[in-house]
Amino acid sequence: MLAYVLLRVPPKQSATVLNKLRQVSGVLEAAAVYGEVDLIAKVEAPDHDALDDLILDRIQSIPEVESTQTHIVISKLHWSVQGPA
Repeated sequence: MLAYVLLRVPPKQSATVLNKLRQVSGVLEAAAVYGEVDLIAKVEAPDHDALDDLILDRIQSIPEVESTQTHIVISKLHWSVQGPA
């Protein structure tokens, strides 16, 4: 299952958190963004329990992460194209 996790981090901590997310198994990609949140991570897990573990135990345990909001992808209403990042 795919999900997008929106993260809030303290000012000037985006690069630090991005580097830590790179180490987390299940995080497919992550980017700093402008707007109400600071980072967006695309994550993948085999089921809801594994997604819970990924978010609650690994992503939210990063000290600089202030809050997260998770949006689970509706698998039947999803497409993607591989291209430049």
